[in-house]
Amino acid sequence: MSGERYFICSRDNIDDSVICLRGPEAHHLSRVVRARKGDTVNLMDGEGTVVKAMISGIDESSVYLDPVSRKTIERPFSVDLAVALIKSGRLDQVVEKSSELGVRRIIPVICDRTVWRGGTKEAEKKKERLQRKAISACKQSGQPYFPVIEKVTRFKELVDLMPEFLRVYLADSEGDRITLFPRVENDKGVLGIVGPEGGFTEEEQALILSSGAIQTTLGPFRLRAETAAICLAYGLLSSYR
Repeated sequence: MSGERYFICSRDNIDDSVICLRGPEAHHLSRVVRARKGDTVNLMDGEGTVVKAMISGIDESSVYLDPVSRKTIERPFSVDLAVALIKSGRLDQVVEKSSELGVRRIIPVICDRTVWRGGTKEAEKKKERLQRKAISACKQSGQPYFPVIEKVTRFKELVDLMPEFLRVYLADSEGDRITLFPRVENDKGVLGIVGPEGGFTEEEQALILSSGAIQTTLGPFRLRAETAAICLAYGLLSSYR
């Protein structure tokens, strides 16, 4: 088995002297990757701990590993990303790339210009599917913190969340570039907001700005919503490190 590979291990299990993987992760490691005794892999709990471990045994349902080294990686400054629901393939890109970058939460938002009009059951399925996409992206990249995919949120609910953050940034061509800020001990985090294709309505934008959001440009060119979301996530994470 070649290359760095990452697998998910529960927080409780990852601290054991002998780690036992079961279920889908064990199946993937033993049957898909075809790992063998003596191979070394990386285990992540999604909360910053990464354990390098050597496979000591494999049976029909489990893989047993002996920890070799262990490290806990500091979480980057907390950045949440609210993005209006766009076409599934494009939203998948946002979730995958922003998960690799290290955002804390991703909030899908329904606004006036949102095309998607699913109900409660469809919204829950979408949330679960996007959470799987996020974790898969973290496994591929080695990102040790798994983001939370929030439930599909109405625009007004998003506005109600804004006071929880240290700052809120709205991707907008008329704004200023992101300014570098020092990290603070009371990490309330920041929120980046990206509208749908065509942007928020005038009423929605006015409400966001009157609630304290900072207009933030991402450059001189018109970006697709998914590109804007990824650029905003990277810009905010870089500005507060």
